[in-house]
Amino acid sequence: MGQFQGVLKRYFFAQTLPFDVGGQARFGEAAKGGGEDELPRQAAALLPILRAQKQPVVLVGHSYGGPVIVQAAIDYPQYVRGW
Repeated sequence: MGQFQGVLKRYFFAQTLPFDVGGQARFGEAAKGGGEDELPRQAAALLPILRAQKQPVVLVGHSYGGPVIVQAAIDYPQYVRGW
């Protein structure tokens, strides 16, 4: 997270709020019949941060964060301006 925060500060000229989903996703679990709720669960973890913002936000995700932010945009469109 620390290295990524430096990238955000250097290249993005807007307020950034880094968020760590707290552990790695269980890749392949859905294919085995489990983990179907993983993306919605992790997207829901963003909800308190989204609600605290004064206006809709642009979400940016890296690696597995990409699908997480897309899920958040689908589930909570009222808080998201773009992704």
